[in-house]
Amino acid sequence: MTKIFYSLLTLILFSPQLSLGWGVKGHQIVALIAQERLSPKAKEKIAAILGPGVGLGDIAVCADEIKRVPADCAGAFELPAMPESSPWHYVNVLVHESPREIYLKLQSSYYCNQGGSKNCVVDQIGEDLKVLKSRRAALIENQIALMFLVHFVGDIHQPLHSAAELAADADNDKGGLKKTVWLGRKTNLHAAWDSLVLAREELQGVDPESLAEELAGQITDEDAASWVNGDIALQSAYESTLLARNIIYPRYHRDAADGGRVVLGRDYQDEMSPIIRLRLKQAGARLAHLIEKALD
Repeated sequence: MTKIFYSLLTLILFSPQLSLGWGVKGHQIVALIAQERLSPKAKEKIAAILGPGVGLGDIAVCADEIKRVPADCAGAFELPAMPESSPWHYVNVLVHESPREIYLKLQSSYYCNQGGSKNCVVDQIGEDLKVLKSRRAALIENQIALMFLVHFVGDIHQPLHSAAELAADADNDKGGLKKTVWLGRKTNLHAAWDSLVLAREELQGVDPESLAEELAGQITDEDAASWVNGDIALQSAYESTLLARNIIYPRYHRDAADGGRVVLGRDYQDEMSPIIRLRLKQAGARLAHLIEKALD
């Protein structure tokens, strides 16, 4: 790979706006898959909330923007800065625990209550759905709830948004933020996973609409039905934790065992690409289902 290509890769993958759960394009892909799967009735209700010509893909990254500054969300509504929303994007589930312990603690909101009640992505999805189901919510409340829901369903399907590993000092690694890796340049494991959706060379020029259309076309009725059973937020977080526990962290430690750089090269991308594609499809299908039920 040439120095020129690496420079371009760095600009594309690691510009500040992309180092966010799944990156801008990843979140748009989830939203566009969901938009494609919505019924005409649900699309009408979304248009009433967001305004004509504004779709789910347009609001997919507003939740990241307002962690620092006020934002004009797709020209549809103004949002104040909400730094208090930063912990809502993830849940630090400790992967050293058994699958049963992990599930029970997620079910009891144990991890969500560590930094304050409802202070994680699992519970926030539930809070947003309550607003959308309410017939008393003001328009701006519905706009904010829909904006957060679209983003958080994407976040919860990124495995490292629902996982953390204890380090030797007994502190956790914040979902891989403290683990150094190389993907075109020095970064961390969490940021690399945010960007892996478009890390492969052949995907660099692909627009979100094309990739969303491709992935949406691969979702069968049987797939979708199996993905929307039970508590979707809980199940999605649990799946993400197990992917981190059983695949992502073990692979990192194997690569780090020789003490050199942990380089996420083509072999790594080949191994993780099916997981990433599955999670994007599940997120899109589940988001559509949640919106349908909330706005029914």
